[in-house]
Amino acid sequence: MGVPLFKIQDIVLHNNVHVLSSNFSLYGDISQRVMNILQTFTPYSEIYSIDEIFLDFSSFSFDLSTYAQRIRQTVSQWVGIPISIGIAPTKTLAKAANKLAKKQASGVCFLDSQDTIDKALQSFPVQELWGIGRQLGKSLRERAVYTAYEFKNLDPRWVRQKYSVIGERILRELNGVPCLSVEEVSPKKSIQVSRSFGQEVTTLEGIQESIATHLSRLAEKLRSDELYAGYVSIYFRSNPHREKYACREAFKIIDPPTNDTHRLLKEVLPLCKSLFQNGESYKKAGVLACNLSQRPTLQRSFMTCDLNKVEDSSVLSKAMDKINQRFGKNTLQYAACGIHPKWKGKSLSQSPSYTTDWSQLKVVT
Repeated sequence: MGVPLFKIQDIVLHNNVHVLSSNFSLYGDISQRVMNILQTFTPYSEIYSIDEIFLDFSSFSFDLSTYAQRIRQTVSQWVGIPISIGIAPTKTLAKAANKLAKKQASGVCFLDSQDTIDKALQSFPVQELWGIGRQLGKSLRERAVYTAYEFKNLDPRWVRQKYSVIGERILRELNGVPCLSVEEVSPKKSIQVSRSFGQEVTTLEGIQESIATHLSRLAEKLRSDELYAGYVSIYFRSNPHREKYACREAFKIIDPPTNDTHRLLKEVLPLCKSLFQNGESYKKAGVLACNLSQRPTLQRSFMTCDLNKVEDSSVLSKAMDKINQRFGKNTLQYAACGIHPKWKGKSLSQSPSYTTDWSQLKVVT
C-alpha cells in the first residue's frame, strides 16, 4: 500500500495484477449513495469520512444484529458494494468493532456485553485504537501497554496527566462511558484539493494552470456546502523519491471571505509567480481553504477593506455551476485553467464513471 507503481512493475507483470487509476468522481458518487441509504435507518447520524459514518441506535430496542444484516443487504442490493458494521456503546468501541467486523464472514461485530468487549480488546493492538496514533501508541508500548484492554484498565487520572484529556476520553469510551456524541452536522474545518501531475512540471505556466484548476474546484466545493473561505494556501512540490526535494508554500487571507471563483483566482493565483523556482521539477500541487464560515462574515482585520472595490461575480460562478452540472464537468471553465493541460494525471487505466457520465453507462444489447 502506498508504493509507487513503477517500483513494483515486476510484481504486476508476473502476477497478472489488474491496475486501476483513481476515479474520484465515481468514489464520491458511490459514497453519497451509500450514505443516503444508511441515513434512512436512523434519524441521527454523522458522516465521518468518504467511507465512514456513525449511526445512533441508542433509542432502538430491537435486535441490532439482525438490523445490521438488513442494512448490509440493502446497501449490497441497491449499490452493489459490501460494507462492514461495528456496533458498541461508544464511538471508540464502535470503531474498534468495525475493524474486527472486516475479518468476520458476517461483516458485523456486535460488542453487546462487558465480556464481549473485554475479549475483543485483549487482542486489539493499542496503536490501532481510534485517536491513539503512532506516537501515542509508541509511548504506551514503552510503558508496557500493548493492548486496548491494558489501556482501558489504567488509572484515568494518570492517563489525563500523561496524555491530556484526549487520552482520558479514549480510556473512558473503552470503558463504555460515551464522551463523544454523534454530531448530526459536523462542520468542516478545511477543504483541500490536490493532485499529482501526470508528468513533472517545469514551467510557471503549468503550475499556474494546475493551481487555477484546483482553485476552481475548491470554489465549487465551497458553494456546494454554502461555505466561505477566509484563508487559502497553495503549495507545489517535487518528487519526494528524488534526491533534491523542494516544497513551495504560501497563503493569502481573504477579506471579506468568499466562495467566488473569480475572486479566488485573482487574489491567490499571483502567489505562484513569487514561489516558482526555475530549474525545479514539480510532481504535485494543491490548495487548502481554512477559516470557513457559513456566512461571509468573519472577524475582520484592523485594515479596512473597501467593499466597493471587491469584485463579486458569485452570480456568474453559480451560473457556471449549473451549466457544468447539466452538460458535464468543465463544460465552462476559466482560461487560466488551460485548454489541454499536459500536467493532468494520466489515468491510463481508469474505471468507467458508470454513475456520473452518460457516455460511460453500461449498454445492454
